[in-house]
Amino acid sequence: MLFALALTMGGWHTSNLFITLHRLFGFKFDTWTDLLRLADTIAVVSITFAYSFLLHVHLHLWANAQNRQLTRNEKVRVLLSYFPTVFLALAIPRIWSGAYAPMFTKLSGFVLPFAFWIAYVLGLIAFTELLIARRSKNRSEKRIMRTLAASFIGIGLVIMAALAVGLGEGTVLGLYLKTVANLGSLLPSVLLAYYIYRTVILK
Repeated sequence: MLFALALTMGGWHTSNLFITLHRLFGFKFDTWTDLLRLADTIAVVSITFAYSFLLHVHLHLWANAQNRQLTRNEKVRVLLSYFPTVFLALAIPRIWSGAYAPMFTKLSGFVLPFAFWIAYVLGLIAFTELLIARRSKNRSEKRIMRTLAASFIGIGLVIMAALAVGLGEGTVLGLYLKTVANLGSLLPSVLLAYYIYRTVILK
């Protein structure tokens, strides 16, 4: 599951890097259009599954903190966490139909509900991390989980400001907020990977 999460994070950031470089080098949308559509598709699929994987991972972390397997209720919650991925059946055809337009333009109708879904996921996993920190007797683990919780809450607020509220839209501030929102998952993802490696794999 951690490997799958890493793949989706890699897919999201690699696709965004390609799109950013395409823009920086001054290419227009009629250049490498199919590659742009492919990059958008990989980005959308990756980011959609990434938040489902995050919920899935944290359910296992919570169970692991109590030295038990997932309960039946938690297994149902795992299945429900993948429900938002059904929107890909509508999103991907839109990316490949008509004249090319940036991902957020093509999928503008999905941005607001998806931003709320992201905020919900980040808030829930931050709460889970605080609960794990509260139960832990290891001071280092407490610090890591509290740092994770704070970072996920911070990223959630930035995503809500940039995507849901549209703060600074059309300004330099808006561009910075969207950049931070796109890259913000790197820090908590690295911290989460380090925590899992140290507490689960090394055991």
